[in-house]
Amino acid sequence: MINTIERNNIILEMYNNGDTFEKIGKTFNISRSRAQQILVKQVAQRILKEYDFDINRMSKEEKKLLQLAASEEIRETYLKRNKDKQEKERNEILKKIDELPDYSNFISVERFAEAVGTTSLKLKALLPDLYRKILNKKKRRWSWHYDKCRFCGTTAIKHRSNGLCEKCYTKSDDFKSIAESSRLRNKYKWKKKQDEYRKEYYKRDEVKEKFKKMHDLRNFGGNREKALIRDNYKCQDCGMSQKKSIKIYNRDLYVAKIDGKNTDLDNLVTLCRGCSVRRRLKNHKLAK
Repeated sequence: MINTIERNNIILEMYNNGDTFEKIGKTFNISRSRAQQILVKQVAQRILKEYDFDINRMSKEEKKLLQLAASEEIRETYLKRNKDKQEKERNEILKKIDELPDYSNFISVERFAEAVGTTSLKLKALLPDLYRKILNKKKRRWSWHYDKCRFCGTTAIKHRSNGLCEKCYTKSDDFKSIAESSRLRNKYKWKKKQDEYRKEYYKRDEVKEKFKKMHDLRNFGGNREKALIRDNYKCQDCGMSQKKSIKIYNRDLYVAKIDGKNTDLDNLVTLCRGCSVRRRLKNHKLAK
């Protein structure tokens, strides 16, 4: 187990050898911020020895300047190391670029970066001109593998798939095959959803009212409700009320046509289910 003084000296030595704050922090199980604070203190002590300063005789302002000088020295060292590191990486990338075939300039930025052993972000930082060059070529191309639509030859309409523009793709056999496959695969699922929706739809009060009016208009010329009102919502043969009809037969009162298909109000009569059946049987016998 090393003491604090030994640890701080090792931290200074590690930094002088080019180790990062992250590596120093992991080595001693401290944060990068704490590693930086210790390093500032160590550099400040070195400056004191170098210029033979006595910290006990320094004013508060002079101590602040000492801390600032130590921090600035560390920052300059970091920038120089970073610059050297970037220059080394840049040279390595350029060396790999020289070994690549010409067509490499026409692939995506990500694939180009992968081919030279780096990332697109590093390529952008280290070789911004080359990054923009590849990116612009990517933007100018109609698609990755096609310069124009292989069916109609356009470049004005956006590429959709397999070398076809959005307009031509919907006419292609590929699209029709995919659409048909999707339809068959989801046929029963959609039918089930439609049936469920239809069931709920017909339960709505406004829908019931709508179909009731349509039925009235189509079969009674819009006079069915008028006939019910005129007959006081009662069967004209037995006097059964509308409420009683619904209770006994589970049906509303009928509005029957007395003579043929005439839908005039004078030709309509309100009947319960039983009386309606009796009238039809009677008319059937008379017709014989």
